[in-house]
Amino acid sequence: MKKMLQLGLAIWLTALTVVTGCTSTGGLQPTTTPGANRLTLAASEPFNLDPARIGDAGAATFVAQIFNGLVKISHDGVLPDIATGWTISPDGMVYTFKLRQDVKFHSGRQVTAADFKYSFERALAPATGSTTARTYLGDIAGAG
Repeated sequence: MKKMLQLGLAIWLTALTVVTGCTSTGGLQPTTTPGANRLTLAASEPFNLDPARIGDAGAATFVAQIFNGLVKISHDGVLPDIATGWTISPDGMVYTFKLRQDVKFHSGRQVTAADFKYSFERALAPATGSTTARTYLGDIAGAG
């Protein structure tokens, strides 16, 4: 059960934190090839691109290609993305993430822990209208 909770949390962390809309040295890089800096996905137009409000796999595909998160899911498991790593307290109640220093918003402002806190709180706010936030964040103390 603990592994499932950790995996569910990791997946939601990925989805939630992508709301930060960050760029980094590891993301899509523009090239001199015409049209090479254009993202083209073979899917129907997504209903919503707000990571806190997506509820379908089609939109999730677009969001995963556009935004970065604390972690990413791969065939090798949960891997760092904006986080360089993390620790979990012995009781499994506290996750502490160390953030990369080279990640900035499109405006040039550096991403901070407060931006991730904002993303969590925004996703859980009733006004946001998320249909999935409580499913993935409901096990976090204070989230419900």
